[in-house]
Amino acid sequence: MARAISIHIGLNNVDPNAYNGWDGTLSACVNDAQSMQNIANSLDYTSILILNEEATADRIISEIGQAAWNLEENGILLLTYSGHGGQVPDVNGDEADGKDETWVLYDRQLIDDELYNLWDQFGSGSRLVVVSDSCHSGTVSRNREYLSLAEAGAYARVYHTRSGPRLRPARDIRGFC
Repeated sequence: MARAISIHIGLNNVDPNAYNGWDGTLSACVNDAQSMQNIANSLDYTSILILNEEATADRIISEIGQAAWNLEENGILLLTYSGHGGQVPDVNGDEADGKDETWVLYDRQLIDDELYNLWDQFGSGSRLVVVSDSCHSGTVSRNREYLSLAEAGAYARVYHTRSGPRLRPARDIRGFC
């Protein structure tokens, strides 16, 4: 069991066969993932680095599931992603804009609904910090509970502004260990 686990994903390219010939070339995502792993390692996280062709949907799903299994009660998962983000049509009707957000992985897009289902594997005391450096990253990690929480009285009193509810950003991940 681990108190602090981190998973760092970086894709400078994707499999062109999975994306109709598009290779998704980027230049710094692998460096981003390596840098985030270095930060996590300096804070004594048990870390995993997943780059380019290793970053398949099955591998990411498996590693998140394994982290849920290995995380101590009240532990923390730091999950970082650097790569392309995307949008696909929402097939289950849970998105107001009619689109699900995705992480563009090596072999296919991982839909936000799949990520939501992965979060359910973690114990109630677990803390999950997701840092997504991608297009549509502001909504890829939004959890369903946020929507009902944002309407709750206590939440509204603490975090409500004229423009609506907001979350406080995490400023220092060392405080989570």
